[in-house]
Amino acid sequence: DRKERKDRGLGKYRATAPVETWAPTVIEDHKEFEAIDVTETSKLKSNQQREEELTKGKKRNAVLNDKNIRQDGRPLSSLRPMFIKTSIISQANGSAYIEMNQTKVVCAAYGPRPVKSASIGFSDLGILNCYFQYATFSNPPTFAESQSYKTTTEEDELSVLIEQALIASLKLDSFPKSEVDVFIIVLENSGSSLGAAISCASLALADAGVEMYDLVSSCS
Repeated sequence: DRKERKDRGLGKYRATAPVETWAPTVIEDHKEFEAIDVTETSKLKSNQQREEELTKGKKRNAVLNDKNIRQDGRPLSSLRPMFIKTSIISQANGSAYIEMNQTKVVCAAYGPRPVKSASIGFSDLGILNCYFQYATFSNPPTFAESQSYKTTTEEDELSVLIEQALIASLKLDSFPKSEVDVFIIVLENSGSSLGAAISCASLALADAGVEMYDLVSSCS
């Protein structure tokens, strides 16, 4: 019975509405739906772009006023006021402390000392290791509050950048089979932490007596 009813129904539709009649209508309706979807999508994208532009404008206004002056009174071409001091950590071979406005960074350098890892083997050149870290109370932009602190991806990337900036200024051939470890901690972060870290690390290396071609300074 079900089969007969099904055949009857199909036969009825075939008799009253052949494929040549309803198929073009369905295709046209589908095109209309596609056009509506594209229009709605473009509207959503335009709204998102407007929101992003407004957000960027608000952020810029939060940093600069109408005369392109920062909140602390500095124009765009002015550097942050700095305070620098060396030899502040007695246990380290060299250390430095730097303040760039509200950004505060401390750095300690240990070495040159024998390479700890036996897998490295003999090397005619010395090795520089840099470790960058935000203090838990420094309010870094990507720090997630947790009981057990773990190094973030951003800190690992900044450690590599600092090492690349400093290694060209060192006379690595003056301490073969040895390494220098540099530990940098951001105590307070109000911007330009990378520039402060590079300058502070260079001063700590000089304070440690590591032979260098010149000091490295950085700002952003």
